[in-house]
Amino acid sequence: MKNTIQVLVVLFSVVLSVSFIGFNRSLNESEMTEANSKASGWLKKQLQNNEYGKFLSAIELDEDAELTKVTLEVRSLVDSFDCSSLNKVITIGEDEVEAIQDFKVGIKNCATAVSENLTQNPENVVVDFNRMVDDYKRALAELEYPSDEVLRQDFEIIFYRYSHLIRQTENTVLEPMTNYILGDSAMRANNENLFMVGPVLLSKIVFKYKDSIEITQYAWVRLQESIRFGYTGSSGDNTPRSWSTLLKDMSYIVTSNT
Repeated sequence: MKNTIQVLVVLFSVVLSVSFIGFNRSLNESEMTEANSKASGWLKKQLQNNEYGKFLSAIELDEDAELTKVTLEVRSLVDSFDCSSLNKVITIGEDEVEAIQDFKVGIKNCATAVSENLTQNPENVVVDFNRMVDDYKRALAELEYPSDEVLRQDFEIIFYRYSHLIRQTENTVLEPMTNYILGDSAMRANNENLFMVGPVLLSKIVFKYKDSIEITQYAWVRLQESIRFGYTGSSGDNTPRSWSTLLKDMSYIVTSNT
């Protein structure tokens, strides 16, 4: 009889524990959805008058358009990497086009930066996400214009402080917005160790979440702005052909479901 009672107590404890875990997971998902909704609403207001955003709305969709070789290769690179650990050796060929070389450098830099700043606090994902959004808002507010390509230490701090969220929000509703904020922060940071990390994170949004129209368009807008700005000088726009092709292909991807 005593053994039977002990077994029942153990079974009840297991059931209670499983039920609590399920409830906690459901609660966490609800909190994630709410946090993401607030951040997305704010971001939409920031980009609604952006010139590249207006450009997207004017694109004539070509349903027969096929992705070019450079875009397919970039997509393969972005889809196969894990930013929290570089699980394979990446070699950069001298004969590769500039966009491919840039993405390989970005993947290496991302893996190095993120793996050095991982934490083990998955229960704090929503809290950290909200703090990241607030810090990002404050940093942007200090710029004269949200699209300014001003190199600021604030954005470097944001990236390193919250880079663990890249792994902890993976495959959750918070992943696209996390990658957007940290990708943009990496591009604005005055740190050569984060070179091309931003384009890698923003491109991952475009390729992985192509059915989520708004966030992919936001990612494309910031990527387009940053790359064009980086290659524009007194002699005009010197964006390499491989980058121009990639950005054009991405514009079709992010407008394909509008």
